[in-house]
Amino acid sequence: MTYIPIIPRAKLEYPTEDVGFCYLSAIDKLEVATDYVKITNTIDSFTDKAVKGVGLCGSTVAWEHNLIMRYQAVTDKYRAGMGSGNSSRDYGVVKSLGGNPYDVCWEAVDLTANNPYLIKASFSGSTVKIFRNDMTTPKATATDSDIPSGKYGIGWQYGDLTNPLTARLEAPSTNLPPALAIIEAEITGEGTDENPYRPQLATSITEDNRDTLAVSAGVFDHKENHATMIVIIQSDNPYVNGAVVEQKNYANSKNLTALNPPSNYAEAISQYSQLKSDFPEWIAGKDNYAYQVIGHESIEPLAIADFYYGHLIEHKSGYNQLKQVPDWELERTLNVWKERLERVTAVPSAEKEKHMNKLNEIFKLGW
Repeated sequence: MTYIPIIPRAKLEYPTEDVGFCYLSAIDKLEVATDYVKITNTIDSFTDKAVKGVGLCGSTVAWEHNLIMRYQAVTDKYRAGMGSGNSSRDYGVVKSLGGNPYDVCWEAVDLTANNPYLIKASFSGSTVKIFRNDMTTPKATATDSDIPSGKYGIGWQYGDLTNPLTARLEAPSTNLPPALAIIEAEITGEGTDENPYRPQLATSITEDNRDTLAVSAGVFDHKENHATMIVIIQSDNPYVNGAVVEQKNYANSKNLTALNPPSNYAEAISQYSQLKSDFPEWIAGKDNYAYQVIGHESIEPLAIADFYYGHLIEHKSGYNQLKQVPDWELERTLNVWKERLERVTAVPSAEKEKHMNKLNEIFKLGW
C-alpha cells in the first residue's frame, strides 16, 4: 500500500493577492483577532500586502480602527483609520508598539463624520502608503521598520461597524509622491488613542476648526528613544497654499533641521548620511530614505532588499516575525522583488548589483 503524506492545511498554498475576505473566510483563512474581538484578520502573517475596504469616518479625534496591517497583537500593529474630530488631519496611520500609539503618516483633509470612504493601506518593506477614494496616488506615506510582518484585516471601534467581508487583500502599491520638504520636529502627545505621540508642527486653526498650516506627511523611521523625529512633507495645505514654507520656518525657529527635497538619487543618499549622524538609531537605510523622498518606483526594490537583508541576516531584528510568514509566501514575495530589481535601470549599476547579491544571499542561507 502506497503511503500518501498528509499536508496540514496550514501549509497549503492559496491566493493571497487580489482576493476578497469573503473568499478567505470560506477557506478558513480569516479569523476574529484572538486578543481583540473588534478586528477580523487573516490567519496567516504576511509582509508586503495591501488591504482595501470601505471604512466609516468616526466623529472623535482618534483615528478609529478601519484597516489593520502587520497585526502581531492588539498592542503591536499598524492601523489606518479616520476621525473627523481633528483639525484638517482626519485620515492617517497609527503604529502601536508595546501599547504606545504613534502617528506614522496622515492626510491634510476634513472628512464627514459617519460617512463611508473607500480606503486602502499598503505595506512594502518599511514603506507604508495610504489611499482614499483614488486608489492610484497615495494620500500620505511613511517609513517604519519596527513591525516587519503580521496579519492584515479590518476593524471597528466606538460603535462604527464596517463589514469585514467587503475588504480585499491585494498586492502592495508601488507609486509614491515625491517630497516637498524634509523637516525635524519635536514630539508631542500623551501616548493615548486620543492624544498619540506625534510630531509638533506649526498650526493655525480657523473658527470652523480648519488648520490652514496642515500638510500631508509621514515620519521617517522614528524610534522611541529619540526626542525628535524626521517628517517628510508630501503635499501642501488643501485650503491655503504656503503651509510647507511655514512648516520649514517653524522648524528653523526651533533650530531644527529643514531641508529642500533632493533632486536625484545621489543627493538623497547625501541627505541621509547627513541626517543619520543625528539619528544613529535608524534601522531603515539610505535607499529607504531615497525612495520616500524621491518617490521613484525604481528605488523601491533596493529599499526592499535592504529591508529583508537587515531583518533576516544583518541585524535579525525581525527574524522571528518573518518566520511567521508561510515559507511558500515568503519565497514568492522575495522572487517578485528579485524580478523587479532585475528590471531596474534608473540607479547606478553597482547599487543594483549590491542589492541583488543581498537577495541571493537570503535565498542561499534560507530563513
